[in-house]
Amino acid sequence: MTAQYADGNWHREYIAKVKKMSSDQLIFIARDCKAALAANPDNLKAGQYADEMLYCISELADRNVVNQEDLMAAKTQQVVTKAFAKRSD
Repeated sequence: MTAQYADGNWHREYIAKVKKMSSDQLIFIARDCKAALAANPDNLKAGQYADEMLYCISELADRNVVNQEDLMAAKTQQVVTKAFAKRSD
């Protein structure tokens, strides 16, 4: 990937990147991003972590590896919501 997060191309490049990852890699990244958001929702990269987590989860759901609703449990959603709410303050 050559694009930076603030660059509009980052999302397109990251989505293409996740399609090439193994399911184990996607699960690891999604869990890592979830943990990072929970540990520090005020982090300047919280938005990027949330996007990475969601793109990984979406790819896993597209592969029918996991049920997207199961992965996006209420606790995960609360962490993401809290992170974005704090960034807009």
